[in-house]
Amino acid sequence: MSVTMKVNPAEERRLIKALRELGDDAEDELSKAINATGLSLRGSIVKKYRRGPATGIVYEKYNPRRTHQASAAGEAPATDTGRLADSVTFDRQGKLQVEVSTDVEYGPPLEFGTRTIEPRPNWVPSIQEEEPKYKERLNGALEKATRKVRR
Repeated sequence: MSVTMKVNPAEERRLIKALRELGDDAEDELSKAINATGLSLRGSIVKKYRRGPATGIVYEKYNPRRTHQASAAGEAPATDTGRLADSVTFDRQGKLQVEVSTDVEYGPPLEFGTRTIEPRPNWVPSIQEEEPKYKERLNGALEKATRKVRR
């Protein structure tokens, strides 16, 4: 499972225009904003896995023997071994693109649910929380690049 954040077409046109007009300064500032957003999104996802409320059933697990309190439907998955949280990665895909992903096979079924499991959303709420900050970072990056060019 991976996430790619995109801007709407009007914002995309504005970004492309700014890149053409402002050159390397705009690209550098946008790169910083996109990088910061990817890191922030990864941090939010991991934090919710590790600290999310666990109000579901409590049961015994074996190998190793332990007590686990599951998350309830609608809550971020409750961590048990930490494998899912540890698997969330951040990777730069170029100057203006990053990817936040997990390769753990049970990540998507937990996020979206199955026939027998209700969804335990974490990624979608994290993305929704990050979106306004992402837009603020992009606007700030363009303003900063514009100020540099006007000097």
